[in-house]
Amino acid sequence: MDEDRYACEWAQPGRDRGVIFLKCPTNKHVSAFIRFSKLSPKAQQDVRNRFRMWIQEIGDRRQHHGFNKPYEDCHVFKKGALRLYGFKCHPQTAPRFRLCVLVTADTKDQEETDLRILERIVGLKAIPSVISTVNAFFSGRTTSDEKR
Repeated sequence: MDEDRYACEWAQPGRDRGVIFLKCPTNKHVSAFIRFSKLSPKAQQDVRNRFRMWIQEIGDRRQHHGFNKPYEDCHVFKKGALRLYGFKCHPQTAPRFRLCVLVTADTKDQEETDLRILERIVGLKAIPSVISTVNAFFSGRTTSDEKR
């Protein structure tokens, strides 16, 4: 049984798309928010610019990108060697809205992506309490009053 308690926080809201952090103090693999919050204000702003690029559907594989099957729902945002990995989904209450739920942070020190990270993200997306937390967070929220 899944005993972890999940929560969410906006990373970068948008009109049709948004980026949120998944938080969980008992799951060491849910580390994106912790790692992001330790960045300098300038580095945080640089990463938020990458979030905005995704929200505005501006592709640049050097800044962020998705993955091929079977990891097509995974996404990564890059800042130097830092990688913030997450999954894309549509909230139940707003099926046209596209969310990227940031889960894991890692430092990339090799050419290829560590597929174990993507497998963990796919696994987290399948946990009912994760999806219900994301849906509950998004339910009734508006992005226009929370823009940064």
